[in-house]
Amino acid sequence: MDERLSDREFLVISLVAEGLTNREIGNRLGFSESTAKCTLVGIMGRFSLRDRAHAVAWAFRNGYLKVGKTPRRTLRPPRVLKPHGTHAATERHRYHNEKPCDVCLEGERHRDRARKRAARKRVAA
Repeated sequence: MDERLSDREFLVISLVAEGLTNREIGNRLGFSESTAKCTLVGIMGRFSLRDRAHAVAWAFRNGYLKVGKTPRRTLRPPRVLKPHGTHAATERHRYHNEKPCDVCLEGERHRDRARKRAARKRVAA
């Protein structure tokens, strides 16, 4: 059995030790709540841990976490999500194969209309 934690697993377990929820962990590290949960469930399954508290205790016993010490790996700055309707939100919907929200769809319709207007101007000129 591999006793080492990946960087992502280490960051997740250290934030669990700070008392953060899966959603807060995902926001802090820049990925979804389900990714944080799956990472934690993966750790718990691989090392036969019962729950979050058992996972944190295991991390302390195995030297991954120390009382009063900052984690030995640095955290990325929190990801700032752009509001829906911006290009980044539309790309996020596509990446996760989600149905785009109405605001994103309206933004796409607006861009399509602008492209058609520009094409008509080029043809008329």
